[in-house]
Amino acid sequence: MPLTSRERVARCLARQPHDRVPMFDWYWSEVEAAYVAEINDPNLGCGIHAFAREPRPDRLSLWEYFDFDLMQVAWPDQRLRMVEPEVVDQSDEWVLLRDGNDAVLRWWKHKMGTPEHVSFGIDTPEKWARVKPLLAASRDRIRWQIGRAHV
Repeated sequence: MPLTSRERVARCLARQPHDRVPMFDWYWSEVEAAYVAEINDPNLGCGIHAFAREPRPDRLSLWEYFDFDLMQVAWPDQRLRMVEPEVVDQSDEWVLLRDGNDAVLRWWKHKMGTPEHVSFGIDTPEKWARVKPLLAASRDRIRWQIGRAHV
């Protein structure tokens, strides 16, 4: 009898026998839309990005369609300082932002993608020593308002 996803992942992590390797993947929104269009199954079309545009609980996500065992439900916020990014420069296609880590990143405006890392503000041992205490666990680093909105 096949294992459930929960059993499969737990057994894999515990180095116990399992029926197959747990499956996981992540899609940029453009890739998700292209897959949904190419597969052309009327039961498909409620993925992470599609769901944000048009909730369709009667349709499957790509993760359900491909029977994945894991699904990413959040993106970790790795900023040292919980401040909104500062716009440094922009064009019609991209925006250059300075984030809470003093890093300057170039992001696409109209599509998803990994940002270009342009420069880093923490580039010496002295600067690192000043921000290292910000890594300590603290209740003010939790974005309570975002979490409560999804409860």
